Parts: sequence; C-alpha cells; structure tokens
Amino acid sequence: MKINGFSNIQKIMNAYGASKPQETSKSQFKEDKIEISQAGREYQIAMEAARKLPDIRQEKVEAIRLELESGTYKVDADKIARGILKGAIGEEE
Repeated sequence: MKINGFSNIQKIMNAYGASKPQETSKSQFKEDKIEISQAGREYQIAMEAARKLPDIRQEKVEAIRLELESGTYKVDADKIARGILKGAIGEEE
C-alpha cells in the first residue's frame, strides 16, 4: 500500500511553521490564594472546641439513671412542652 500526499502535508507544515509551542514563564501567572474571614476563623475555633466536648454528658446520664433506679425521677411535662414549642417556633431558651 502506498500513501500519496505526504509532500502536501510537509508543505503545509512548512508554510505555517511547525514550531514548538512557546514556553511561558511562571511569572506570567498569578498564584491562587484564599483569605478566610474573621467570622470563618471564629467558626473554625468554635467547631474545634465543640469537637473536643464529649458526645454524652456522662454525669447527667448517671444522675438520671440513679433517679430512675430509686424511683425519684420526676418529669416536668410543662417544661418539656415549653421546650418543644420554643424549638418549633425557633426561639432559644
């Protein structure tokens, strides 16, 4: 099999100059950078402090467990209802 026309491609490459791409210096490009706002830094500090807290308040759990075992645990239904309603309408305690 003979491929004809290679000379045409060579002529085109010579006409347009098949040169290597120009190298760019690094100084032409700006470096990326980010800045964290003051609120973002405060949020990060708060989240780190929250991560250090235990997930379960063991002292409170133990106190309730002892009250349940001794039969002295009392549920304040009004306080629970107020808490549920405040949570539903978005108020903080």
